[in-house]
Amino acid sequence: MFIRTCLLLLVTPVFPSFALVSQPVWAAAVLKAGASRRDISFPELLAGAKVHDPLFARVLVLDDGQHRAAIVCVDLLRPWFEEVREKIRSELGCTLVLVNCSHTHADGHRQHNSKWRRAVGEQIFAAAKEAVEQLVPVTLHSGRAPAAIGHNRYGKAFTQDVVPWVNVLEARAADGRKIAVLFEHPAHPVLTMDAPGGLSADFPGYAVARIEKQLGDGVVAMFANGCAGNANARPVYGVKSGWYDNAAREGNKLGDAVLVALDKSTEIKARSFTTRTKKILLPLRTPTLKEWALQMARLEEANPGDVAMLQSQLQLPKKIDPNNPPGLEMEINALMFGREWCLVTTGGEPFTEYELWIDAVAPFDRTMVFGYTNDVAKPKEKHYSSYLLTDRALALSIKHPAQASRFCRDAHRMHYATTHEDVRLPYAVGLEGAIKRGIHSLWGE
Repeated sequence: MFIRTCLLLLVTPVFPSFALVSQPVWAAAVLKAGASRRDISFPELLAGAKVHDPLFARVLVLDDGQHRAAIVCVDLLRPWFEEVREKIRSELGCTLVLVNCSHTHADGHRQHNSKWRRAVGEQIFAAAKEAVEQLVPVTLHSGRAPAAIGHNRYGKAFTQDVVPWVNVLEARAADGRKIAVLFEHPAHPVLTMDAPGGLSADFPGYAVARIEKQLGDGVVAMFANGCAGNANARPVYGVKSGWYDNAAREGNKLGDAVLVALDKSTEIKARSFTTRTKKILLPLRTPTLKEWALQMARLEEANPGDVAMLQSQLQLPKKIDPNNPPGLEMEINALMFGREWCLVTTGGEPFTEYELWIDAVAPFDRTMVFGYTNDVAKPKEKHYSSYLLTDRALALSIKHPAQASRFCRDAHRMHYATTHEDVRLPYAVGLEGAIKRGIHSLWGE
């Protein structure tokens, strides 16, 4: 207890600029849940893409009589669903809408277009609407079991840590029928990204299929990715065949772990929940002249002909005010059932260490953590938080760029829209503290 108290004190301060939406605990007579799914593959809208295994949007809605929350899990690389979230909030009465992307790299993202996005958005809303229409009284049960799909891809440079478990939340009807099984485990779904067979949900799709086969098609099984920024499923690079066999093997392994967690799950006694949403500011830094030259070369190669963007970058040093350093805004959320259970969500791709930290210090009996959630406001905006490194990883990447680029190649590719319009900068040391202070403040006293 002494150690936990000290850890909490280290992260107690919060940024005064945070925006807080907090909801009080209410004594709800009945907790209800509903779940639904929709196919969102639409290969006909993706330049004739093939489908090896379909992509889905799955929705779990929780309602305690005072508040309504929608948890949306989609088999896609990145989130871009602000308009869909707003429609679910306004038309379905959901005070909190969380959209988590599995981060499958085989979602046809290079062919995504406005017609496809519109069709996918319609199906996400349809699934949410059906979930609301199917609300029934439930009890919630949480569990955890050992699982290890991923390895730490930056282990040689930074840390060997992985999250060695799968977290499970089950919604169970009064007659014992399972409504939905939400499960979270952090690992990049990259096993099918170079496969020629077409769209694939990767190992999460196989895990879902395994669970639904064992529990029956009436159950909506939902995968959410956790803090997988430095965790890869394997094997990945250099694989010349067996992509789907590899994904099936790892997915079945994860699905079996979920079934074990369900057998060991315990009921959450609380029948009402609270939610908190905040915007935190992630610190950014001005690159060195050498980094600046490399960045400009990369941008010019990646954006040929985009003169306006390149000119904006060239003018950046004149715009930066040392008394008002730039930052990147990111949304974080918490959904809490008393002190029994808490779901924490962040945008971007947080490193594994953040999930381990939350599990160690959060003042709850059980936790679940989502990365990849509620990050991109609009499809055309490059407002993506990208890899959320620890300060140690950032410091090493700045001090030893050659070594870092070898083992943490993404550390110098984080150049996204910031508080300065049309400007891209890397993160600054202090990122870890900003994220931890923000998350800790979600929990309250």
